Amino acid sequence: PEETKLFFPSELKDEDRKLPRACSSELVAAETRVRVAECRDALETIRRGLRTRSAGVMFAIQNVTGQNPTTRAQGIHMKVQVSIKIAALQYRWARNALFRLRRHGDWEDELKILKEEDIRGMNERLL
Repeated sequence: PEETKLFFPSELKDEDRKLPRACSSELVAAETRVRVAECRDALETIRRGLRTRSAGVMFAIQNVTGQNPTTRAQGIHMKVQVSIKIAALQYRWARNALFRLRRHGDWEDELKILKEEDIRGMNERLL
């Protein structure tokens, strides 16, 4: 039983999702709510990571000198960068699942496609 694959409605084909015995409308609505929340959480994690990265860079510029402290600061910077990348992947995955459920609609005004060039801090220039 633990090895049984459970499918979310977004993993089913459109024609299979419309079959009453395959997927109920309540299940689709529940997954939609979960995916919207997942997208919002991922965006907040990205924002928090960008703020942390910006503050860390400013702190390092002003206070870090020498090889050991610089290496440690780089390690912390890389951890923050990885968390930003993971959150971006989570957002894209959840948004794609949401798109499979809802197709095009008003929800796309809030949850837009996330491009790599969009992931930058407020004080970072677009090159």
